[in-house]
Amino acid sequence: MHMVACFHTILTDDYSHCAFSGKCRRWAKMMKPLGWDTIVYTNEGSIVPDATVVNLLNAEEFARFYPRKDKTEFHGNHAVIGERGWPTFQNRLIVELAKRVQPGDFILHPFGRAHEQLVAIFPQCVHVESGIGYSDKPFGAWRIFESQAWRHYHWGHWDHDGSVARDEKGQNRFYSWVVPNYFDLDDWSIGDGRGDYIVYMGRITPEKGMPTIGAIIREYAKRCKATQELPPRFVYAGQGNFEKEVMEYIKSDPRPDDTCLNIEYVGPVHGRKRSDLIGNARCMLMPSNFIEPFAGSGVEAMMCGTPLVSVNYGAFTETVIEGVSGFRCNTLGDWCNAIEATKKLDRAKVASVTRKRYSLEACAKLYDQAFRQLDDLRREGWYSPESHHVN
Repeated sequence: MHMVACFHTILTDDYSHCAFSGKCRRWAKMMKPLGWDTIVYTNEGSIVPDATVVNLLNAEEFARFYPRKDKTEFHGNHAVIGERGWPTFQNRLIVELAKRVQPGDFILHPFGRAHEQLVAIFPQCVHVESGIGYSDKPFGAWRIFESQAWRHYHWGHWDHDGSVARDEKGQNRFYSWVVPNYFDLDDWSIGDGRGDYIVYMGRITPEKGMPTIGAIIREYAKRCKATQELPPRFVYAGQGNFEKEVMEYIKSDPRPDDTCLNIEYVGPVHGRKRSDLIGNARCMLMPSNFIEPFAGSGVEAMMCGTPLVSVNYGAFTETVIEGVSGFRCNTLGDWCNAIEATKKLDRAKVASVTRKRYSLEACAKLYDQAFRQLDDLRREGWYSPESHHVN
């Protein structure tokens, strides 16, 4: 199995805030117990347990093509065709794949169309988009989505506007799957919420719901002003322009009393520090104002026992068990009441129900089923009497 890792990253903890990079790092460890061997094509410095690693850009080239960005810039903006490092990475990738691939091998595309040329160059292989959390149209690879919500969104959109033929390869209804993001449970400790703060961890952008959190903070400031109680602490972590996207709104007219605000921005958080940050929180907020494909940081919070308070659509309808692992909200009153109600949830249960669903072991079985169904296409295909799903 050949995995083409994101060419704009190095697969280390330094890029752990990139969901796609994290999935590339965990892939081989997840699939090896089921007999799948993985070769990862990436860049010098990458550490991928249980995989053979082929480096395509050396450290000097990577630094030149992708100089270190400050915390306000989203690294994923560089994972597109035509970026400075793309031609070098792509040309070397083709050479290295040609040395190794055999007919029937799987080539995984974890970040969409960036390497779609490989479908035509290596037609003897099975090409799979291994975790679709982006909006690209099909390009000839079989498709595995991160949530049912995201799959249905795309099917409905494409059926409505006719932009994708119903039976185009990779979009055949019978050969499309959903496998959620997968996590190494060893990376996430169950916390006790002793910090008693409310955390947001993700991109600091309007579409991620910064105005909603701002409205929540302003409402709490109003309440604290009236009751003379101490304001709850809100902690933000992630890439983005915090002053512009968060503080300008919170301090807009009518401006809250500064003594009724308790806000901290810690920037992007990497590696094990992510577990500590979210495990010590009372709850995590995810008020995305678009249909989230998965929203992995919310699941990471719940794996640490920290309840998630989210919007009531998108992948959250699958990941958040209402009243058990968190709450899904519509109105400002919902948000504020849910934040208080999370104090009553059983954090051990929040962690246990989430870990059971999103562990490497649980998700590996789903991938294995999909791959074996695809492998059957070389023989009886859909007419095979053997089921890899129903036992």
